[in-house]
Amino acid sequence: MGCPRKFSISGGMGAALLEDPDRAARILKKLKNDLLKPLHKPLSCKIRLLENTQKTVDFVEGMINAGADAVAIHGRRPGHDQINAADWDTLEEVLSLLRPKYPTINFLVNGDFYDRKERIEFVQRTKVDGVLLGRPALYNTSIFLPLTTTATATGSTIVEAQQQQPLVDKTTVVQEYLRKSVRYDVHYKNAKYVVCEMMGHRRTPTG
Repeated sequence: MGCPRKFSISGGMGAALLEDPDRAARILKKLKNDLLKPLHKPLSCKIRLLENTQKTVDFVEGMINAGADAVAIHGRRPGHDQINAADWDTLEEVLSLLRPKYPTINFLVNGDFYDRKERIEFVQRTKVDGVLLGRPALYNTSIFLPLTTTATATGSTIVEAQQQQPLVDKTTVVQEYLRKSVRYDVHYKNAKYVVCEMMGHRRTPTG
């Protein structure tokens, strides 16, 4: 329920479901009861922020009551394009109300998490269970490199500090991606799309 594109919302799908919580809940209940429960599989859904914090919280609660085991929240509202920065402040407000009330539900966040250090700090502040990466992953996949730990001696004490590894040069990333595409027999159209996304500017960080 996060896609704001015309091909989704024109058919009543994607972000259009955010305007129809009853139908969204019926879809989730049907999936949960008829398909996933017999298989003992969890149900997740992804939404965008709504008009305000309370409407977002109400919508999420409706999805949880319909059977969602995990809810991912994109920090943008429908109609807010990626050229506008994700609204992390409202995202935090929403999570501060939901996380204590639903400790067993998995909450995930999405939207502009390009910097690993910022992602870790956001997770620690909000106690979310994970971060989804879309544009950052296509911007430069070396964003997934782990933090490096360095030890510094000050007197008799050794202090450890973590720092983010610099992003790998994009040309190197693309070359490595193509090598893996050949190795794992990726369809050439998919490989071409990903390379074009990596080399274009559509996935550049906001601001």
